[in-house]
Amino acid sequence: MPQNEAKISKLRCEPYSADIPECRDGYYGPPELILWRIFVDDVCNANEAMPFSTLDAVLELTANKCVPIFSDGDNYVSVRLFEDKIFWFGFHPSFLFTHMTSYDGSTLPTDFIYVFDVMQYQLAIDEAQLQQTENARLKEAEISPLQKFFNFLTGKPRDNFKIIGIKSEPKPLPVLTSVELSDVLRHLYPRDLDSPLYRMPELDSDRRGAELFRAVWNVINTQKIKISEAPINAIEIRIGLDTDVFVECIWQVGRVGDDLAILFVREPQFPLWLGGFQSIMPLIDDELNAAER
Repeated sequence: MPQNEAKISKLRCEPYSADIPECRDGYYGPPELILWRIFVDDVCNANEAMPFSTLDAVLELTANKCVPIFSDGDNYVSVRLFEDKIFWFGFHPSFLFTHMTSYDGSTLPTDFIYVFDVMQYQLAIDEAQLQQTENARLKEAEISPLQKFFNFLTGKPRDNFKIIGIKSEPKPLPVLTSVELSDVLRHLYPRDLDSPLYRMPELDSDRRGAELFRAVWNVINTQKIKISEAPINAIEIRIGLDTDVFVECIWQVGRVGDDLAILFVREPQFPLWLGGFQSIMPLIDDELNAAER
């Protein structure tokens, strides 16, 4: 039975005190710059991320170490909530960011998508914040009373110095919408709608798969797609594309009640089953009926 379980990634955040020798003559930040290393499935995806909370809808994975103000860095991630899952999306211009206006220069690919369990996500961030607090406490304990008194006399900035960026007061994480799903898929979908070469399984009335390929594109543009349950039975459809570098669409397709759901395995790729494609049912009825016998 197909499962609507994306690869649920595991988040780990590691706070540390950043070394910034390149900024000694032009540093505009707190006395100690704290950044996070971000690990997804134990692979380090970012070495210099700005710290963030569970309510942040936009993350900055590469801080500007000399001017560590949110929005002055690079590699922004949009965060969305859907039921018990957290999504990370790489930035692309037309995505409807509820909590942001414009962040230029991000180099994250548009297919940068991670899915986290909401409880594990919150726990990982809570642990990082606790570790950051503990690190600060230990460092404070190492300072002698005489040095603390000297710091007070010289007016040295306190440890609770805050950088003021453009972030507003925390708000609930925005929920992933059908419009945003459509925007994501439009950017991931192969550009040339006339590129199909063949369809597997074959269909006499649509040998190249061009009709199906265009029909799926048209549904995506209705902005009415939604995350779906997995079907009980599913078929795999492949459509070869005549592009500069040969690629093949791989889609899992199945009925969910009166609806039709698709899992986009490749070209485009999206980690969960999506519904709202019932209008293309006539194009794959024979294959679906055979799979359900």
